[in-house]
Amino acid sequence: MSHKKFISKWNTLSEMEDRLSLLKKTIRNIYSNKDLVTFLEQLLHLVINPNEKKVVLLFAKKIVNQYPRKLQSDFYEAVKEEVEANRNTFEREQKEYDPQRWIEHELDFIEDTAQLNVTEVGFKKIYTSPVSLEKELLTREELMDLLQISKSTLDRRRWDGMPHIKKGRKIYFKKSEVFNWLNKVT
Repeated sequence: MSHKKFISKWNTLSEMEDRLSLLKKTIRNIYSNKDLVTFLEQLLHLVINPNEKKVVLLFAKKIVNQYPRKLQSDFYEAVKEEVEANRNTFEREQKEYDPQRWIEHELDFIEDTAQLNVTEVGFKKIYTSPVSLEKELLTREELMDLLQISKSTLDRRRWDGMPHIKKGRKIYFKKSEVFNWLNKVT
């Protein structure tokens, strides 16, 4: 099932049990660790509630542990030449993209952010940041420095709805909009 088809089906289901059943079927058909991590990352953008995100991640972890992912023999035969030609790249990606580790980091992130009081932390960071207090429009780097977060965390927050402005290839953030958004989501 393609990711677009999955998302469409996911959005039509209202019961978490049905969604988890769909998730199980989909995870069992993804062989590549890189594809699985990419899929899970996209899935988390559909889930807004942090507790539901935890349920989805814990369920995904369970499925990944219970059902070893492997190429079906008929599919392998059809793509055997391509698999053999790219074996080194594939094996490197299988090690590099560890779904278990990725899931654990996401769960840690959700747990850590749930414990933060963004208002207190946010204002403390504003006053200790080298970014000018008067400056309203911030670059990615300035916002990362202001909030003391990594690029991946900033990207994840953008995907979760953090307001931003694109000008060509550059991305900017209005400081007031970002802090209003942070206060609403936590």
